[in-house]
Amino acid sequence: MLGPVFATWMGAVLTLVVFSFLLKENPAWRLVEHIYLGFTAAHAISMGWANVRNLAWTPITTKGKYYLVIPCILGLMLYARFTKNYKWVSRYPMSFLIGASTGMILKGIIQAQFVSQVKASMVHISFDNGFWPGLGNLVIAVGTVAVLFYFIFSTKEKHPAERHFRTLGRWVMMVAFGATFGNAVMGEMTLLIGRLQFLYGDWLHLIK
Repeated sequence: MLGPVFATWMGAVLTLVVFSFLLKENPAWRLVEHIYLGFTAAHAISMGWANVRNLAWTPITTKGKYYLVIPCILGLMLYARFTKNYKWVSRYPMSFLIGASTGMILKGIIQAQFVSQVKASMVHISFDNGFWPGLGNLVIAVGTVAVLFYFIFSTKEKHPAERHFRTLGRWVMMVAFGATFGNAVMGEMTLLIGRLQFLYGDWLHLIK
């Protein structure tokens, strides 16, 4: 019984210390910050060791997957960076990591932020299923074209309608940025509400 009570009190005290940063930066907040960073580093080291054991050492020693020695050697080569004479050795595995990571990230970005966005923008404008769905598709189509037209800087505006259409594209981007910022704020508010529920519920028992 003492364990859960101690954990609740520790969590409440640490939460209040973190909230104290809203008033002024203080030594207690810096201590909690260092504790958090220490636990994060320790967790990363623990997970790294578990991955080496489960994904490399165990398959090599029990299943005979000796090709896994290659990534192990590349990983050990990274530590050459801490030496003075053999620092250059770490450039080879680092180059491999950057190249492989770039390829994987580009693949995900192209699919998520380019192909998916193009598919989402190619809507069918029709009012057969109702006025509001049709109006929404019309807004998406016009807004997408207006934003793309805003970034065409190679031609001069020869008609006032072009200037107004560029302005529409800028307003569409402003609305999109505002919605993105609002979504981020709502995510932070969700975290705040969760901590307040912990303080008033689990710690003070003022709410159920």
